[in-house]
Amino acid sequence: MHGSGRRSAAWALAVIMALGAALHAHWALGGMWLLADLMNAPPGDIPPDTVSGPVRVVTWMFAGGMLLAALLGLCRAYWTDRRLLRRLCSAGLWVFSPCMLAGAVFNVLGARDLGRFVLAPVFLVTAGLAAYLALPHRPGRGRPAAREAARRKTGPAATRRLRIAAVVIACLVAAAGLFRYVYLPWNLGWGATEEEFHRRMAGDELCRDANFSPTRAITIEASPEEVWPWIVQMGYQRGGFYSYDSLDNGGVPSAERIRPEFQDVRIGDRIPLDRSGAVFVRALEPNRLLVLATEPAFLTWVWELHAAGPGRTRLVTRVRARMGDAQMKFVWDTFEFFMMRKCLLGIKRRAESAGRMPLDGCRSSSDGGSK
Repeated sequence: MHGSGRRSAAWALAVIMALGAALHAHWALGGMWLLADLMNAPPGDIPPDTVSGPVRVVTWMFAGGMLLAALLGLCRAYWTDRRLLRRLCSAGLWVFSPCMLAGAVFNVLGARDLGRFVLAPVFLVTAGLAAYLALPHRPGRGRPAAREAARRKTGPAATRRLRIAAVVIACLVAAAGLFRYVYLPWNLGWGATEEEFHRRMAGDELCRDANFSPTRAITIEASPEEVWPWIVQMGYQRGGFYSYDSLDNGGVPSAERIRPEFQDVRIGDRIPLDRSGAVFVRALEPNRLLVLATEPAFLTWVWELHAAGPGRTRLVTRVRARMGDAQMKFVWDTFEFFMMRKCLLGIKRRAESAGRMPLDGCRSSSDGGSK
């Protein structure tokens, strides 16, 4: 095609990506339009806080990536006389194209009809447009001598780009293999023994069709009675989650002391996860077990404490969730671990640093909350 064809392709890519970025921004801001249709669950099972915390951050990243792809395509079509810019745009589009291809696969495997029959073809089209724009210009009409000179000039460049594309694809395949067979087993069972990972835990029956079920564990040099208060005071703008507070606690630092006003937890109590979403206490055994679940139970969060010797506790936690959308499951598989790992390490640090101080002493000095 001539330059006009390349520019038409760039504008088509830009329009599609702008619409996609607007949709992701809508979700990141709390909107629900089309969200239930993309996930294998009735609309009533999709809470308003589905896109929150780290998921909201990733959603904004997707929106920004789409806008960046639109800009790269337009730059590649219009600023062809600037060699460095042309190469940067081509490299970016070569990376973007297989990402869109992966998006098509995710929608075919995990989405409902809207994802399979609408979004998957859109992802395929954008992958093709990005790959086309990344290719070097082909010689068009003109005198035979000019065409031959253009071929000699673009031939080696095209070969280099194809080699780069092959390397990028090989790297993506290798990364996918490492993700599936190295990262996921380590991530989903961080700190847990084989027995802890595979055994049945209280609350498993609440979310029977879960397809996301990591089990993590950590040993704490403190008794279960000393660890328990840090567990029951968790919650959005309660004791926090001992993780990345800017993402999951509205920027309020997680508590560094035991908060007496949050210690009296009972079955049926509501524990907020963010401004709008919450889990409810479904089972409770002080110093041993806490089962939290949404209503309806598409997500459960279980904490078990076991004495592991004098003054030692084995803390095991399991999250079970039904992820109908393959893209959402990929986000949780990838990023949820970082929040949960920091949470467990935060509990360990706080419980161990509190030492053997009596609970009443901790409470009397806990005024001031999370400061």
